Amino acid sequence: MIKDWLARTLCHDLLAEVETLRAANRQLLTDNARLEDRVEAASEDRNRLWAAMQGALDGERTALHTQINHLVQRSGGGIPYPEAHTLPAATVPREQSTAPISRAMMPGEAVARQTAKFVEEYVANRPRG
Repeated sequence: MIKDWLARTLCHDLLAEVETLRAANRQLLTDNARLEDRVEAASEDRNRLWAAMQGALDGERTALHTQINHLVQRSGGGIPYPEAHTLPAATVPREQSTAPISRAMMPGEAVARQTAKFVEEYVANRPRG
């Protein structure tokens, strides 16, 4: 009888322990599923942030290329990055010629030139004698 009682008690304790282990296993499986969900969400966030960073870097490159285009165009050098924004053709200074720049003649200069011309003609055509 004592053996039976001891066996039943031991069996009852073992069944309780098995149920406790099963409950712990269920809890671990639930925790594992939650952690897998968190890892998946974190991976999606990382991918989204990576794509946003790449977009920002592309925008930065485009802005830099635009600035370079504007500076080079203003100095009359052309368009080094055709895919980036450029200045309208009307705002770009045209290439200036290297010929001397003429200026308007002052009235005094015109009178002096006419006088010098008259004197040269008079000296050349004056009667000798």
